[in-house]
Amino acid sequence: MNAAPAGTLLPCRIDGAPVPHGPRVWALRTEQRPTDARAEREAARLACRAALAALLAAELGCAPSALQITNQRGQAPRVSVVPPVRASSAQAQVAEQAGDQLAEPWAKQLAPVRLSIAHAAGWSLVAWHRGPVGVDLQDRAAQQGMDAAERRRLSVLYLGQDEGSNRALAQARRAPEAIKNEAFAARWAAHEARLKCLGQPLQEWSPTLQAALAGCTARSLTLPVPMADAAPGWAGAVAWQDLRAPGHAGR
Repeated sequence: MNAAPAGTLLPCRIDGAPVPHGPRVWALRTEQRPTDARAEREAARLACRAALAALLAAELGCAPSALQITNQRGQAPRVSVVPPVRASSAQAQVAEQAGDQLAEPWAKQLAPVRLSIAHAAGWSLVAWHRGPVGVDLQDRAAQQGMDAAERRRLSVLYLGQDEGSNRALAQARRAPEAIKNEAFAARWAAHEARLKCLGQPLQEWSPTLQAALAGCTARSLTLPVPMADAAPGWAGAVAWQDLRAPGHAGR
């Protein structure tokens, strides 16, 4: 097994055809605290934002300290320029901040940048894209205790898919339950990634939701070797929109 210390940042590969202007996704090894799950998650949240600041700074050609990333629970992180604090009065400070930000060529590149984060025990995924983006990570092992009836109920209620009527899914019914649960985890990860891309919460399937999700491209992820070795049962996915292409459609 290839061990990776906390803080290790590794690129993930987007499966399928190359995506030259698609999102960037990395896996981040985070510190595990078995006796304090809340503290572990908060530490992971902070580590992910620090990692995103470093990645974006390298892309933009600025210092990570020049970027601030929001940390509001239940909301996707947003990035902006850290305003300088040199003016002696409130009005002068506002004017100075505006002038300094406009003077930085790289600052203008932040406008379309969107971020997404997904957490799991000991690992997180971070993603950024010049447009809406969502990333998700599902533990396939957690699906192993799910019986066929529950899996079908969730598929119909949230994914708009019926294993009994969908031909492609029905063909897989002869496969072992473990394989079917892994496939379900992959579909669920892609669905959650699309919801995050749109800034939507988990909700029951509807024609309106279906139309909205069709505007997102979703792909599975090949996780880096150290992460795959540590947790071979995880499924990762990323979804995004290319705002440069009018009438873009999900694939």
